[in-house]
Amino acid sequence: MISTINELQNLLYEDAEEFEDPLYKSRFLLTNEGCSEERIAFLKKKLPSLPESYTRWLTKLNLNGICIGYFCLSPFSKNPKDIVESILEASEDTFFPKEFMEKHNMYRIGFYNTDLICVAAGSDKYKEGEILFVEEGNNIYNPQDNQIHKLAKNFEQFLLIAGNWYQLPEELNKDNSNYEEKREELKARMKSLGADEEYYPIWISLF
Repeated sequence: MISTINELQNLLYEDAEEFEDPLYKSRFLLTNEGCSEERIAFLKKKLPSLPESYTRWLTKLNLNGICIGYFCLSPFSKNPKDIVESILEASEDTFFPKEFMEKHNMYRIGFYNTDLICVAAGSDKYKEGEILFVEEGNNIYNPQDNQIHKLAKNFEQFLLIAGNWYQLPEELNKDNSNYEEKREELKARMKSLGADEEYYPIWISLF
């Protein structure tokens, strides 16, 4: 089980060793080389309601271009400058209507294929710091509230659950005969990480 960020880093480092291409290998290198305090201060000046429970991890870890399976931890592929630039660019992007993002007071911080990973700044539906999964849907110009699903209570919990979600499929039998067993194990691991049951459905649907 992945219980700490260090264990998550080690899991990804092991997978990085399987690749020779430095560009592909770099996607797994979740190093302790975060942004400077000056860059985070600049980001907070531009986006003052971005939760501290998220921004503090930007100083601890290099999230720029890093992926845990299909979960990518920056809004776009690796930005030449840093993740701060990527977050700022995403806040002005029109992939989803800005009005929809503002309605739910959330910011793009990553992606899963064509779906978005966001952090909530606090609203009547979502607590400050909650991590959300936003489905692309059939019409990105007219998104509906039911396209938003809760992933985790904060960014740290999200990283740890994502690590377990990524690790468990490696233990599936070739014929998937133990699929239900591993799915239940994912729930058990989420529970041990302090995740409420309201966060289970989207993870299970993606497993």
